[in-house]
Amino acid sequence: MLAALVDQLKKTSLQAAPADHFYAGPEDVACDFCSGRKLKATKSCLVCLPSYCEKHLQPHYDSAPFRKHKLMEPSKNPQEICSNHGEAMKMFCRSDQKCICYLRSVEEHKGHDSLSCS
Repeated sequence: MLAALVDQLKKTSLQAAPADHFYAGPEDVACDFCSGRKLKATKSCLVCLPSYCEKHLQPHYDSAPFRKHKLMEPSKNPQEICSNHGEAMKMFCRSDQKCICYLRSVEEHKGHDSLSCS
């Protein structure tokens, strides 16, 4: 009986607090929805823009409207990533006054006055 109680306590303790390697450090992308000590983000959403840990990302898998969102590797600045191509927006289109990725510069912004930001 005591062994069963110890096993149950171990299981509960393991579920209650994630290991330190799951928490975000200074070099990691942190979950934007965790309160208190933040967990490492596993994905960033190019539609919503926040970064999510596995727990807070779950609605993107469970809910039909969220399943259409484009997920990418965690990024501290997902708004700087092109939502169509997943590329960094390293160019500025002067004609449209907006940041664009290289692929957009040769597709829908072809012939526009643009410059490289890097």
